[in-house]
Amino acid sequence: MRATVCQLRNTPDDFADDWERLAEHVRANKSDVVVLPEMAFAPWFAVARRFDMIVWFTAVAAHDAWMLQLGDLAPATVLGTRPLDAGAERRNQGFVWDAEGGYRAVHEKYYLPDEPG
Repeated sequence: MRATVCQLRNTPDDFADDWERLAEHVRANKSDVVVLPEMAFAPWFAVARRFDMIVWFTAVAAHDAWMLQLGDLAPATVLGTRPLDAGAERRNQGFVWDAEGGYRAVHEKYYLPDEPG
């Protein structure tokens, strides 16, 4: 089994470049599994001391958009997490994606980071 574990820059232009390079790497190396960073498709928002609903909604929207690009990594299986609204609660949902089965939620973490700085 070939696994690719990556780090991606989180500014939009840099992320798009890194994503393209990741997809090329996965194809060239015939990766079976790709492990993405936690909530990879938006800047890390847990660094702010105060919760900002606009930042949260922006992160959710970015993940919604980038989920459509997971096929770029096929035929590899992709493991990652994404922010998710679950009614009035906010969650960090772990997922598995592959070309055959699509998106499947595997775990929801509801204790989101609460760290200084």
